[in-house]
Amino acid sequence: MSTAKTRSVTTVLKNILLLTRNVDRSVSFYTEGLGLKLMHHSEDYAEVRDSNDFRIGFQRVDSHAFTTTGYSPILNFQLKDGQDIYEQVSKLEKEYGAALDGEICKDDNFEIATLRSKDGHMVSLMKIKYDEQIDDEDGLNTVNQEATLDPRQQEIRRLLDSLKL
Repeated sequence: MSTAKTRSVTTVLKNILLLTRNVDRSVSFYTEGLGLKLMHHSEDYAEVRDSNDFRIGFQRVDSHAFTTTGYSPILNFQLKDGQDIYEQVSKLEKEYGAALDGEICKDDNFEIATLRSKDGHMVSLMKIKYDEQIDDEDGLNTVNQEATLDPRQQEIRRLLDSLKL
């Protein structure tokens, strides 16, 4: 009998497929509104990708049953350093017809807004505001993980890094 510890991952999540009644409107929202790159576009199907090459596909459907609005999935996007969450929400509302779902939540470490696109897709925008941040090559803020570890965990992390595991 195989256990979870001995199993290896044999599949890769290639993309998320969202059903839409209007492929052009979805493409505009995700490329112009959120800054994703268009990879393929036809009348019935389109695909965009983010800076990590994760892809979102859009399949045109005519039936209302396939496009009823719900809360799943919610696509989470982290804003780049310097982007203001309130400005981004305003842009998506005014230029692309998105609707803010609730209030923008915030505390000392983050701000998060959840919106529904005109096609019913749920997206959230997240702005992380940690004291110690590292900007990666795409300008995204990532937490300095070493700063969040206790001294013993930091020592173990340095040991593992030196072993290049």
